[in-house]
Amino acid sequence: MKRIISFSLLIVFLISFAGCGKSSEKTESTEQSKATSQSVTATTHNTEKTTEKKTTESSTTKPTEKKGKLSGFKVLLDAGHGCSGNYVEPKYKGASDSEVTYENSSTGTTGVVTKKREGDLTLEIALKLQKKLQNLGADVLMIRTKKTTPMSLVQRAEYGNKHKVDLAFRIHADGLDDQSVNGASTLYPSAEHINNKIAEKSKNIASIIQKEYIKSTGLADRGTVERNDLVGFNFTTVPCVLLELGFMTNPEEDKKMSDKEFQKKMVDGITNGMIAYYTDKH
Repeated sequence: MKRIISFSLLIVFLISFAGCGKSSEKTESTEQSKATSQSVTATTHNTEKTTEKKTTESSTTKPTEKKGKLSGFKVLLDAGHGCSGNYVEPKYKGASDSEVTYENSSTGTTGVVTKKREGDLTLEIALKLQKKLQNLGADVLMIRTKKTTPMSLVQRAEYGNKHKVDLAFRIHADGLDDQSVNGASTLYPSAEHINNKIAEKSKNIASIIQKEYIKSTGLADRGTVERNDLVGFNFTTVPCVLLELGFMTNPEEDKKMSDKEFQKKMVDGITNGMIAYYTDKH
């Protein structure tokens, strides 16, 4: 009897021990699963952080700057008149002593209504045009940015030659005794004293700028005119044109050309002409 009881107790003890072992293994397995889960979660979290960081860095990259319509275009603006010196210069290379041009502090014509001098008007337009062209990416050189300059006509031409500009743009205004005459025109050099290719390019540019200027301002179209007697043309080695803005001796045009809103139209027309030429060239 005692042996039976002892044997029964032994069986109960072994069953209990086996149950504890399984429970321990189950707990250990659960803890390992939790640890693995936490490790995966941590790795995923770190990956998300890395991705987020890369995305943030990518979004803060500076965008490529857009080039302006006139980027790479080099132009010389020559506001007519405003010469502070007195010069006697040949009209063209190799000219005789009798074929000369006299220059002094002449300010050109004068507005019949505004009483403004031509040299002052051309400077106003040149400065506004400078700003407009620079905003479009152009490299703008100026003969003068104030009332006068000591540069002579030949020196002005040679300045553009030296810097190899794409265009030497000269700005003037017309004047006649007959106050009824009005309108704008663009002058270009004859091939008589300069390179044929430069003369042809100048003629082409003159036509484009004249068209856009008239379209923008609504002034009467006096067309393009070839000239062989202007020092600024005869000494140029780069494309060169001269725009006659309008007639300061015509009461209506004189007032218009000093009006700020109309000046904007003038500048826009010139700019559009340069853009059209430069775009076609490239």
